[in-house]
Amino acid sequence: MAQSRGRRAPRQRTGSTRKGLGRLVKMAIAVAVLVAAAISLIRLTSKSDVFLNGVYVNGVSLGGYTYEEGSRLITDLAEQRLSRNAIELRYSDKAWSLTPSMLGAAMDVESQLVLAWNFGHTGNFLQRKSQADYLKGRTVEFNSELKYDETLLDQYIAGIKEEIDVAPVPAMVIVEDNEQLRIVGSSDGVELNAGALKEALVKVIAEGSAPQIELVAQVVKPPVTSEQLQDGTQLIATCTTSTKSSSSDRTANIHRALSRFNGFVVNPGETISFNKVVGKRTKENGFNEAPEFAGTTVQMGIGGGVCQASTTLYDALLRAGMTVETRYQHTMTVSYIPPSLDATVTDRGKDLVFTNNRDSAIYIYSSVDAARAEVKIYGKPTEYRIELESEVIQDNIQPASIRKKKDTSGKHAYYTDEMVLDTEAKMGVRSRAYICYYDRVTGELIERDELHTDYYAPSPAVYWVGVNPRDEAADAMQ
Repeated sequence: MAQSRGRRAPRQRTGSTRKGLGRLVKMAIAVAVLVAAAISLIRLTSKSDVFLNGVYVNGVSLGGYTYEEGSRLITDLAEQRLSRNAIELRYSDKAWSLTPSMLGAAMDVESQLVLAWNFGHTGNFLQRKSQADYLKGRTVEFNSELKYDETLLDQYIAGIKEEIDVAPVPAMVIVEDNEQLRIVGSSDGVELNAGALKEALVKVIAEGSAPQIELVAQVVKPPVTSEQLQDGTQLIATCTTSTKSSSSDRTANIHRALSRFNGFVVNPGETISFNKVVGKRTKENGFNEAPEFAGTTVQMGIGGGVCQASTTLYDALLRAGMTVETRYQHTMTVSYIPPSLDATVTDRGKDLVFTNNRDSAIYIYSSVDAARAEVKIYGKPTEYRIELESEVIQDNIQPASIRKKKDTSGKHAYYTDEMVLDTEAKMGVRSRAYICYYDRVTGELIERDELHTDYYAPSPAVYWVGVNPRDEAADAMQ
């Protein structure tokens, strides 16, 4: 009996022991939590005067640095990036250096340092702890934006471009006397691609790198090469009219007018006025008195014969493919060119105006002597060979009457009933002009276009009439 009671007693002590152990475990856990919190608090408070590990500014870790130390480090690196890290540019034997400070560059370092410092240093305990816990295995980065004056960058690039660029030299034709066209050769130029260079510089400035850049200029071909000019200085048109029946004064006037076009250059798109080039027909301008048309009569006038100069030029221009803007016909037919192929001019408004609508220049030469007046045009050959045609639609149009003029000198006719022929009648003509285009290889007519239709008035015969009446009685006695 005694043994049985002795065994039951321990069972009662075991239950109470378990309760005591549970209380001890709970107390231990509470103490551990308090210790951990204390350790965390100690850790946070111990780092309150330095940047937390994992905090970066402009790519640099500031963990463990005081604010002053971090500020000095980041400010010095920014200064190095702005003023000391030079981008080197080279081209041939030329070199340039560029730092962002030359472009008025600046970086807002202080604001990013403040943001980095505030991470883990501001807010309540739990907020600071949360930020510190975030940095376990992570980083936070704060970057200062580099700003600069883009206008200064454009100016810098423009300065380099000015030193590198060499303009191409186009071939030139030197117009000399006696139909001599001397070609001065062309040369290539070089040009820096400013846009590509700017793109490259913007990239390295943003990266903060300081590379050495080898510049490459592009070859620029001249707009006109020597070969093109050689093709564009061929004889492409000629017109010749006879001066054999002209007086020396009339021939001199033709020469004077056409000499203004000797060695004359007409560039693409240029419009030329014959009257502006030749000038007023006056003695002061070198013109003489010679026969000229006045309506349906012929009279003496300063500059007589200039219309033969304009006509000779006109036909050559058409054959050279020029666009004739303004052309006038004579009042009567002329002997030196078929009808409808003439072009008269006057000081009083009638002009010959033409435009070079081709893509290359033409070069005009002229010559005049006692036998002929000639205009030659050099340039790039037209696609087709051009010829001119004159078609008489109606001829022998009779004048309505004769014309009499008094001979006060009695040299040709003395008496009033005497009539002596001075100038024969001139028949009128109606005609049409065509411009014809022929294949240069086969000679085939490709197209025949009408230029204009003209009417040339007839001119009456002119007679001298005496001014002295005849005394019939005296005659009878004789």
